[in-house]
Amino acid sequence: MKTTNDVEVGFEELARGCGCVGRFVHYEVDPYRKERREQFQRKRCPACGRKANDLHNQKMRAERPSGRIKKGSEPRHLPAGAVVMLVRLDDGSWSGVLEAGGLRVEKTSNGVMGIVSDLARRWLSSAGKKLAGKVT
Repeated sequence: MKTTNDVEVGFEELARGCGCVGRFVHYEVDPYRKERREQFQRKRCPACGRKANDLHNQKMRAERPSGRIKKGSEPRHLPAGAVVMLVRLDDGSWSGVLEAGGLRVEKTSNGVMGIVSDLARRWLSSAGKKLAGKVT
């Protein structure tokens, strides 16, 4: 049910929660004007809200708060020039080798899915990086 008739009768400039000044509109019929005004003053303006969200997302993408590397994102943390070699063996299993930064790790698996992440986890673990989740 609509509570206003959308007929603007005035406005006032109010400080928002972020400190910016915004235009608060008064409607001819508005039984919730007091509540709308309180919410208007409590919340950020749209521009500051977007800016705060972008900063938060950027910080969370850069590194996890614990400093640990999230499971599944290990290959992104390998150094440039890392070489991965996968070979299918006669019995149908896969053998993988990862060489980077003078370290070499190997893994054999029945399937190819996840073998690169497993190799990267082993390499990062042997390089002294902190990992989230179980390292096998």
